Amino acid sequence: MVTAVLSATWISASSMVEGVIYPGYAWVGSQNRVYVASGLNDPLLITYSTLTQIYDPVTDSWNTGGTVLSPMWVLAGAYVGDTFYVFGGEDPNTASYSNTNRKYNVPASLWSYGPSLPDGRAGLGAAGFGGKIYLAGGYSNCGLFTCTVYNTTWEYDLSTGTYTTKSNLPTTLAEGVLITSEPFAGIGLFYVSGYTSVSFGVPTLSSTIYRYDPLSDSWVSVGNYPAPARYQLGAVFLPDTSLWVIDGADAGGNVYANVDRCKLNAPLTACDWTSYDPPDLPAGRDALVVTLADTTPPRPDSLPVDTVSCLIKVDSAFVTARRRILVAGGSDGSSPQATAWTLVPDTLQVVYYLSNALSTRTSVYVHTPSSGTGYFGPIADTFIVPTGDTACLDSVLFYEKETGFRYVSRPGICASCVPTGSGG
Repeated sequence: MVTAVLSATWISASSMVEGVIYPGYAWVGSQNRVYVASGLNDPLLITYSTLTQIYDPVTDSWNTGGTVLSPMWVLAGAYVGDTFYVFGGEDPNTASYSNTNRKYNVPASLWSYGPSLPDGRAGLGAAGFGGKIYLAGGYSNCGLFTCTVYNTTWEYDLSTGTYTTKSNLPTTLAEGVLITSEPFAGIGLFYVSGYTSVSFGVPTLSSTIYRYDPLSDSWVSVGNYPAPARYQLGAVFLPDTSLWVIDGADAGGNVYANVDRCKLNAPLTACDWTSYDPPDLPAGRDALVVTLADTTPPRPDSLPVDTVSCLIKVDSAFVTARRRILVAGGSDGSSPQATAWTLVPDTLQVVYYLSNALSTRTSVYVHTPSSGTGYFGPIADTFIVPTGDTACLDSVLFYEKETGFRYVSRPGICASCVPTGSGG
């Protein structure tokens, strides 16, 4: 096996239709699209976007959907099935905190209202798990010097339209992010901390990450993300059970481009931040969109396998790497941004599973600019069949080392090496 140094690349993506700060957003798995709703679009006039912005990672393009109901900022987004949900929010124009549940029917491109939250909140964490939506923390009642920050956890049952109060967060938390381990693992949800309180207008930040298990209704700490502590940040969960913490701002309003990766170790109670340190973003952002983008497995354009006497040959022009994480919008510390980036992995491991005489062989391919952005290859391998034997290529595994996305192809090809004669 060849050992490769892990790497990845942030590449420019198409800009958003409109730059916004702290919208509601979610990757909708059934559509493999990112949906972004509302958010602040003018800090001077304090106006909010009414757009539903939709990102297609396969074509790297944005378009718009239905007009958002009750536009605000500091929103929380989640999805279940074909429905995108946006909860709560703040409107400084009216000094109000919303308990609104907005739901967007994706196939119909239509917004409507769902059952209201038990209380008005902004800065909630929201994520779907097991067909339900969980909402954690948030704030309200901000005065000149302070805000009320909450430790509540609500479970929203879509089938009954009811909210159930679950076990509290270990501390009050707001303007962090709640992410789900679905669809890659059934290990619950993770709250990446923001702040615990506000005093004289300054937030007290926490860098602790908590895991919530809906089955046992319990929260547990899995450690802290690397300094500096930030809020208004983003996070994603990838299929190799890694959790990525991205961007954010400190209590002084400085924005960061930091990208940190935690590899969750069994029994999922601790984070290893040292196994791979991803590259930072080209620029710092806060109050931004950070989400999964394309979850399509890495697939070869084709996998032609030729068998000739005593040989098995594999040849593929390229394998698509895909855009795995989307970072878009937010603030550079002063104004809304429409800039977007996506992350593509650089290292593709190709594992050949052969039966009979040959042992498993592993090749590692590294993305290079000559392959084209988002592509690996070309891939070419030859296996020699021992004289008098038969070897079968049973399957080929394509595995992105930095993200954990994988695809298995099953050629089912055999080749024999039969002696053509014997010496006299």
